[in-house]
Amino acid sequence: METVDKWIDIFEADLKIKCDREVVYNLYKTGQSLELIDTGFALCYCFTDILGHKICSEIMLYLKPECRNIENFKQLVEFVEATAVKNGCDFVQMGSFTGYQDEKVLKMYQRLGYKTASVRKEL
Repeated sequence: METVDKWIDIFEADLKIKCDREVVYNLYKTGQSLELIDTGFALCYCFTDILGHKICSEIMLYLKPECRNIENFKQLVEFVEATAVKNGCDFVQMGSFTGYQDEKVLKMYQRLGYKTASVRKEL
């Protein structure tokens, strides 16, 4: 869990948020994770929705500020997509858990073929 703790610490400090480490640990144990040394981290998992679609959903996708460029971003996205293909998924969901709405990031997703597909309301 040393790798996971390292990235959670960086992620929380940069974004000024707290995440549930136990949830992240449990997902990490599934083997669906990737560390890019000194650049970033991606974590995803696959599930079936109520319509029977198999979905690969990104839980964490993070790049250090100094490493934020399309090449590093694409490498993390490609990992999530490869996980989806390996698991026979129909769809990939990105940013749906954090509700990330940064225009720059959304444009990078669009350049890679993604479309906005959900809305979210904080209660």
